[in-house]
Amino acid sequence: GFHNGSVYNISALLSAGLASSVDALMAVKEFVYEKREISLERLRDIMLKNWVGHEKLRLKFLHCKNKYGNGIDTVDYYAETIARYYAGKINLRPNSRNGFYIASGHSARTFITLAEKTGATPDGRLAQEEMSKNLSPVMGMDTNGVTALIKSVTRIDSALLPGDFPLDVMMHPATVQGAEGLAAMRTLLKTYMNKHGVAIHFNIFDANVLIDAQKHPEKYEGLQV
Repeated sequence: GFHNGSVYNISALLSAGLASSVDALMAVKEFVYEKREISLERLRDIMLKNWVGHEKLRLKFLHCKNKYGNGIDTVDYYAETIARYYAGKINLRPNSRNGFYIASGHSARTFITLAEKTGATPDGRLAQEEMSKNLSPVMGMDTNGVTALIKSVTRIDSALLPGDFPLDVMMHPATVQGAEGLAAMRTLLKTYMNKHGVAIHFNIFDANVLIDAQKHPEKYEGLQV
């Protein structure tokens, strides 16, 4: 399919778990190095046992305040640093088709398939549970609103991830209803693009939609969660 057709015969590498890795690092930073509540060796042993017997500790790590996606400068610094390191290892390295590799922030299904091969992590995640998707936060960890979320994501230079730079945003229908809601959504989109965001996917639904989707999945084949 590429014979005499492609001028730039590149290969993009998918990635998964950016937010999961950031949240894990922040938890280690807080509880191991700053508060000194647990040693790194002890935490390693607990991870190897998938948090068994340490549920209270797991919840403490899971709900610590420094989570990616909330517009927290310190957290976003680590997200940008990880993205830059990852991109530096991949971008422009030669591939086998006389082209080169590029880094991507897109996950496809790797946030599920790779997670199934990954043990417990210090962000409170259990072994084999899904990791974060695309450039989005870990599910449920962005609690400061969508403006703070966009601030976090766009701290990363999208030029570092030329393969794709996608963000998933969940919003309640009430926030985008009517002329005012549409104007707010347009402003949100423009803000993301003005900060050099590339792709954004809106999920707009409420609890009733999710309940109905469980009962009638055939009606919601296009729904992403």
